[in-house]
Amino acid sequence: MDEGSGRKVYVRTHDQNDLYMPSTLYGATSTFEMNTREETGSTTPETYQVKQEVLNTTTTETVLTPTKDSNQGEQKVVVIIPPQTFNFNAFLSSQVSNIIYNGNYTKIGSIQEIWYKAYAPAGYTPVKITQDLQKKPSIVSLSYTGTYKNLKIAYSLDGKIWKILSNSVIDTKNKTVAAITKLGGYYTLVSVDSTTPKAVLGTTTDEPSPVPAQTPKISTEIVNQETTQKQTIINTIIDFFKNIIKSIGK
Repeated sequence: MDEGSGRKVYVRTHDQNDLYMPSTLYGATSTFEMNTREETGSTTPETYQVKQEVLNTTTTETVLTPTKDSNQGEQKVVVIIPPQTFNFNAFLSSQVSNIIYNGNYTKIGSIQEIWYKAYAPAGYTPVKITQDLQKKPSIVSLSYTGTYKNLKIAYSLDGKIWKILSNSVIDTKNKTVAAITKLGGYYTLVSVDSTTPKAVLGTTTDEPSPVPAQTPKISTEIVNQETTQKQTIINTIIDFFKNIIKSIGK
């Protein structure tokens, strides 16, 4: 802000790789360098949860739990981020949301607003790292209580239009549901058993409507391909969560 003239000045920033901040993230005051270290008032610099240089050189996935501004309530949220996903120093944020779920299925538990966020200088709000800035999808896992056999993760970017993440996989032993997706928005668990769909008048969703069972006419090759893809997701999730989920919250 130019105090003399009252003009607003917008500064478009970019990181060391010349990746510009989207115009939708501009504010009424000057923006900031997304990889600037946050000042904590301590002589010891804050440790980044996701370091840009590490993320871009490692060859293994990194397991994250929410930190900093997070408040996920009783639900456990875990995310696995693959190497070279984005070019920012960042952290995982998850906050319980009070928005109303208006999808077609019965919601189980709370709604989480989950984002990767770039560290900000003191006095600034961390910037959400939107899906278009993510080069690869991540694995997101939500815990549940109770006994269910067919839970899926429902997702909404705006909290109004919901869709089912079709690659959701339930782990009934550890009571978690996980899916592969680019991160950013609202997430909740829904029961998709044939006895639980609920119609909501006056709403539009991307969720699939229940349809009568039909005999599929699919070649054996396609069936085997889909089964292999599903098993790959299951194996990936089991490999990372078998020991991690049990240790969280102890």
